[in-house]
Amino acid sequence: MRLRAEDAADLLVLSSCLQDALVLAADMSYEAADQRFVLMANRYRWEAGEGARVQAALVVDRVAKVRLRGIDLARREQFLSLLALRYLQQEQVIELAFSGGGAIRLEVSGILCHLQDLGEPWPAAWQPHHDQEP
Repeated sequence: MRLRAEDAADLLVLSSCLQDALVLAADMSYEAADQRFVLMANRYRWEAGEGARVQAALVVDRVAKVRLRGIDLARREQFLSLLALRYLQQEQVIELAFSGGGAIRLEVSGILCHLQDLGEPWPAAWQPHHDQEP
């Protein structure tokens, strides 16, 4: 699967594909000279309707600055659970929201990103579950 996002509606599609992706802190980088943020993740294949995960790369271009909240990238061995991608238009920010309240805010000059699956999927040990609020 390869998806591109060039507007907020496209970003919602990428967000749904990345919901509950597991991300190792060591597998995120910001290439300031290229204005590119790269994240590798083990994403749950919600769209396939099966219990499987696949390695995937998210690349976000046009990134001027990266800000972290509640995430310590020095703890390279920590796993983070990605909940959603959000575009905050007034702030020109793509926010990656993680469970536990952590977030990465990418200050962008526009939405330009893509998600690419890498390799073959494998059976997931469990399916992510979210309690529904009443």
